Amino acid sequence: MELEKLIMNVKDNMCNLDKYENYYFSIELKLFEKSAASTKFQYEKNFVDKIQNMANYYGQDLEKYEEKISQLKQNYFQYFQKVKNVYDKLFLTCLNNYMNCFNEQKKCVAQILEHYCSYCETKNEEDFKLMNAYAQNKVNYTLIMEECRARLKWCISEFENDINDLYKDEENKIEVINDGNIFASIKKFLVNIFSGKQKFNSFLEKFEKDFNRDLDEKSFQKCMQVISVTGGIMKQVKSVKLQIDEKFKELTSKKEEA
Repeated sequence: MELEKLIMNVKDNMCNLDKYENYYFSIELKLFEKSAASTKFQYEKNFVDKIQNMANYYGQDLEKYEEKISQLKQNYFQYFQKVKNVYDKLFLTCLNNYMNCFNEQKKCVAQILEHYCSYCETKNEEDFKLMNAYAQNKVNYTLIMEECRARLKWCISEFENDINDLYKDEENKIEVINDGNIFASIKKFLVNIFSGKQKFNSFLEKFEKDFNRDLDEKSFQKCMQVISVTGGIMKQVKSVKLQIDEKFKELTSKKEEA
């Protein structure tokens, strides 16, 4: 799969980093995963709390619905995972390009030092030309790195915003019901004896039908937006790398004699 290939590319790039560089980029990845996990945990807690509230209201023991609630929860958060998957691809694409450019900069520094030492000994203009060309390359790779670094931060904040937008409305549809006064509590108790189970099951069925309809559409739209951003970044990085190569050829080619 494409996502698995990206993960392998990230691992390959990490192999070219030293211990401290590897640690730094690992932190970037862990920050994203930790943020996503924290967001999911909060919505899972809200989901369970509100379902429990409805079960209490209809006088139902939630343990008797354990299998049904588990399946409902799995269906509910499949849309979270769909959005997370496209953000994973975007994040890993940016991280992979960032590390790739970082490694290219290291190669540039090595070439600069090599040609500088050679120039100091021989005063060969070709060494001077190559030294300047690699120095320009290093600067140009920074442009890609800055864009990717900004997108890594954007992924963390925008993913959370998208998930909030995805689930806030659905959460608000689960009404937190209070008993009110003593007479309402007694009436509810009597009604629940005869129809509490039916009403709770009806609530669960309607809730699932509604969120499947709404979340399917909203998650699809958000996924398409992120896929578009990912494609734009890949196209932009490819374009800048071609410009870097062209500039390097320009700086290292011999000038035509007048």
